[in-house]
Amino acid sequence: MNTSPSWREMSLLQQECRLSSVVDFLKATFEIQDNDTDQGIRAKVSKGLQALKVDEASTLPYLLDLLSVKESGIERSHEPDPENTESWRP
Repeated sequence: MNTSPSWREMSLLQQECRLSSVVDFLKATFEIQDNDTDQGIRAKVSKGLQALKVDEASTLPYLLDLLSVKESGIERSHEPDPENTESWRP
């Protein structure tokens, strides 16, 4: 019996590791703690973007989505099925 991971499983794991590094970077940059509420995270990221003079309207929703904040401003018409790569297309 072959128990080694498939190419797709390895690819998804690599993507997850890369995203985890990005999320860790964002949390450190905006001083986000594990016990921060979604509202608190939104306030910290917003304040940080203002300090960096970054356009909040075009950036904030994506950063909040990466940080798993509910109501980030990103609307999803459908979630991709990780088992079906055909569903990954918009």
